Amino acid sequence: MLGDFNKNRYSKDGSSCHCKTCAKETTRKWNQENKCVERRNKKIDHSAKFKTCTKCGIEKDIEMFSFVKIGYESRRNQCTSCRGRQSYEIAKKNGNIYPSESRRAASRKWAKKNTQYYRDYYKLDPKRHAKYQANYYSNNPGAEVRCSAIRSIKKRSSLKRAEIPEPLILLKIQNLKLTRLIKEKQK
Repeated sequence: MLGDFNKNRYSKDGSSCHCKTCAKETTRKWNQENKCVERRNKKIDHSAKFKTCTKCGIEKDIEMFSFVKIGYESRRNQCTSCRGRQSYEIAKKNGNIYPSESRRAASRKWAKKNTQYYRDYYKLDPKRHAKYQANYYSNNPGAEVRCSAIRSIKKRSSLKRAEIPEPLILLKIQNLKLTRLIKEKQK
């Protein structure tokens, strides 16, 4: 019967190749061999204040171990200093001591190459772009005026964003605020 098999969306017929009873028996045997049942039934003392690091072997305060979602202890086995040292060594070995900066540089490089991607992306779904802008401007007061000031300066001159002097931007912001106030009072 088809009801005796578990569902498997990756197979051609949509069902598993093992029946439910066989799969249950195989899982039970595997759990016994790997002592999963013992680990699951083991009581964990969450009130413990100290834990031993598996890397350096020193018993440290529980706060020196960062949280992890998987596992039954909810704390990592290596202390934060050992993990930091390990990640630094890996980064040094791979040639990027500051991995966050290299990631940022790589994403900037990709964005420069694929400017058309963003144009097409926002043309396909203008509501998403409007929603993003509204969220950004609500979280960053004054950013809308600043962005429109920079846009108007770039429109009227051949300067790039990096070439626009800060005092000019501030003057344009004041100008825009005044014109908006005048328009509101005229209404």
